[in-house]
Amino acid sequence: METKEYLHMADEYRASGLVPFLEHVKGYLKGDRTVPVSMSNESDNFPPVFFTFGHKLLEEFVREPKKLEKPYEAAIKYGFRGYSCGGRNGIFLQRKSDGGLLTATDTLTRRCAEDVTQDLDCSDISALIKIKIVCHAPHGNRVVGIYNSTNKRAIFLGIATY
Repeated sequence: METKEYLHMADEYRASGLVPFLEHVKGYLKGDRTVPVSMSNESDNFPPVFFTFGHKLLEEFVREPKKLEKPYEAAIKYGFRGYSCGGRNGIFLQRKSDGGLLTATDTLTRRCAEDVTQDLDCSDISALIKIKIVCHAPHGNRVVGIYNSTNKRAIFLGIATY
């Protein structure tokens, strides 16, 4: 039987929570399904973003779903919002002042270079943009990743702190 793949969207999350996404992740990690792809809502005059997660973060979703549910919800619900100006959730560009996030993103991008170039359909990693998910978690950790503004795709690679 062939499994039909689909995008995970905000409507699905509102209706069923993280369950369909987690089931897809488990199938992917077993080798039975393709990598889970989610599509954010439009926001602030920005188009939706198609996003995935690196292998390590997908494993983390299975181990500790509560740890990543809030960032996932913020990304899918609020989408890409440019630069953060405080008090809002969603996917944001990293700033030069985001020291620890920038360093971690560079390290993760180098470590996952093959996945990044394949997933984002871009051979020049330097052309990609560093992003973060802001969900106002009290611990200050942020899920960080890389964004290809040409095809509106992102891959989140790990968790970092300022």
